[in-house]
Parts: sequence; C-alpha cells; structure tokens
Amino acid sequence: MLLHRFKQSTLQIMGTSVEQEGQWSIVGGTGDLAMARGIINKKLHHRTNEGDIIELTIHGFGRMQIPTLGKSGPWGGNGGSVVDSENPSRIESITILYKGIIASFEYSYIDFYGNRRTTGPWGSKNPNRTEIVLGPGEILTAVSGTVIKHNTPMETKVDVVQTLEFVTNKKTYGPYGNLDNNKELGTPFSAVAPDGKAIVGFFGRTDGRYVNAIGVYIA
Repeated sequence: MLLHRFKQSTLQIMGTSVEQEGQWSIVGGTGDLAMARGIINKKLHHRTNEGDIIELTIHGFGRMQIPTLGKSGPWGGNGGSVVDSENPSRIESITILYKGIIASFEYSYIDFYGNRRTTGPWGSKNPNRTEIVLGPGEILTAVSGTVIKHNTPMETKVDVVQTLEFVTNKKTYGPYGNLDNNKELGTPFSAVAPDGKAIVGFFGRTDGRYVNAIGVYIA
C-alpha cells in the first residue's frame, strides 16, 4: 500500500563498483526517501545467455515527509457535529445521495501512510445515488456548489449543502442536488487547487439527517 508514495522518489547510493557481490551505502535520495540511510546488498543470482540476473536486497530506514494540508471552507452552517478525515493523501471515490439537497456524503481515500480509508456517510438516506470513481492519474482539482436554508419536518430551517460539482484533470462530474423541491438556488461556493496541487480530502458537519457544511483539504 505504500508503494504509490515512492513513485516520484529516488535513492542515492555510494560505494565502489561491485562486479558480482558486495554492498553499497544508501546516503539519501529524493522525495519521500530524502532522509534514507542503510545498505544495499548485491548478489549474483543466475547467469543466462542474455546476461546476469542479480538480486538486490535493500535494508534502509528514513524519516517520512508528511505533506502539509491546506484547508478551504467549510461552507454551510454550524449545525450538527464535526466530521473529518485522517491524513488524506489521494481521493479514490466519492458517493453522494441527493434529491433537493445533498442528503449524504461519503468518500474513500489513501492516507499519508498508504492505507485505504473510507469516511462517512455524513447524513441520511435519499433516493438518488451517485458514485464517482477516479481513474488512474485522475485527481480532483476543483469543488463547487451551493448552500441553502432547508425546511425540516419540524418546520425549522437549517443550513445544508444544496448542490455539489466536482472537476478533475480529466472531466466534470455533476452538478448533483436541487432536483425537485428546492427551486431557489442557494449561495454559491467554490474551491480550486493551485497549479501543482490537488484536492485530497474533505471535512464538514452533519446532524445525521443532512450535510450541514463541507470543506476541502488541498495538498
């Protein structure tokens, strides 16, 4: 699960040329391996007509560089309780239930340490369901929507997320919500990741019935 973190990282090694067997020192690197230290053992595994097959055994340790998360939002009200994510690093999928408003929000993501996590659902059931699955190399670059005062069965008004739209580096999803009973368009909001960054996670508030507020993490 950690392998995706090291795709843009390299190891720097030091030592004399090793013909068949021996060791090199790991003296650093780039990316998440910048602080790496250790040794690499080289062993001749097998000779073929096409060339030698060698075995490299890497013993190393390093200090993982934790990305700095920026926050944008939340948009909505103060109803309900805070809901959040643990160290989000990359969004894999988003699931929403909606009709006149966004009734429920859930998403799956990879955290800083390579673990797959799911948070939510934030809210309650609703008839229309959409699942957005991001493809290989697809990242979320912008989120927009509206928030509105919603009439509850108790004849009180609460702040809720009315619509949501998601933009990636490949396509646009939505907008979702505001299908039937909310003809009035709510107050708009939007978050756009700067060049070279992406929206990697979400946080917000829910009272168990509605998504009262939503915000994004950018890294």
